[in-house]
Amino acid sequence: VVRQVIQAVCEVSRDLSCFNVTVFGRPFKNNGAFTTPSNEEFDTSLKQRNPLWGYRDIQSEIIPAANAQGLSHDATFNMPANNFLLTFIKTEP
Repeated sequence: VVRQVIQAVCEVSRDLSCFNVTVFGRPFKNNGAFTTPSNEEFDTSLKQRNPLWGYRDIQSEIIPAANAQGLSHDATFNMPANNFLLTFIKTEP
């Protein structure tokens, strides 16, 4: 699972050759917590279908994977429908 997160961040990082900012928007866990009980239920249903699916945690999965690819977490915004918008700045060439 972490490998898939890192792979996705790697792909984004490579695509930033002429930009310095990237944005991820979706529902995430935040510090291991779901924003609503319905998000937790949906995450459980996803993992029952495929153990590799499910919500990712901002602090323990997304930010470390981004940092490993030269992306620095800039900001987290709360969005409608219990989603988050994460911005990252490319720190390495």
